[in-house]
Amino acid sequence: MNERTLSRIAAVVLAGHLTCLQAATTYTIQEGVNGYAGTHDAQIRGATPERDDGALNSLSIDGSDGGGENHVLLRFEDLSGSKPSQIPPKSTVILARLKLYIVSDGNPPNLHRMLQPWNESITWSSFDLYGDGITADGIEAAVEPDASFEAPDGEPYFAEFDLPVKTIQDWLDGKMPNHGWVILPTGSNGVDFHSSENSTVENRPKLTIVAGTPGEPIITAFKPANAA
Repeated sequence: MNERTLSRIAAVVLAGHLTCLQAATTYTIQEGVNGYAGTHDAQIRGATPERDDGALNSLSIDGSDGGGENHVLLRFEDLSGSKPSQIPPKSTVILARLKLYIVSDGNPPNLHRMLQPWNESITWSSFDLYGDGITADGIEAAVEPDASFEAPDGEPYFAEFDLPVKTIQDWLDGKMPNHGWVILPTGSNGVDFHSSENSTVENRPKLTIVAGTPGEPIITAFKPANAA
């Protein structure tokens, strides 16, 4: 489905009594949709540190799998541009949301912004800069997570959660390189989700971004607290 449909009131941000309205567009970024082919994902496994798991149909985040941890990397490239699946330069990001198809539930994983480049042929050993796979130490990945998502009982299902607008905006504006995220486990009960290589397109990771339209005004209005 092409969600690039202009809405005159597509986003409302409330901060106290300050309301901001801006014409906006919703962009769907998913492998195989609207010609998009820029998703990269991979799993690295401590128990098999030399194995290339960049072409799996399903990825596992796990704190204990065969005697080691599993870490998962995910990146959406080419976010900015003029193609149907791209966001025009100078757009203002209003909302960003990630949707994953969970096929095995467990402890809530954390998404940390990656600070180092990688590709799908990455292995546990090839990225083992400081030991223990990928570490959220401010060098390999950001210390604070961008998001954490619950994976309750009852799979399979879609998990959808918000991402920090600033991360996406900085990538679009070129203020920091887009290396995507590493998804790290928080316990020994792993979480699995379908990858961008999965044969079912709708189950592949999907990034939805609502962005203010370049050249359109941002309208702000202040409503007093005692106003009706």
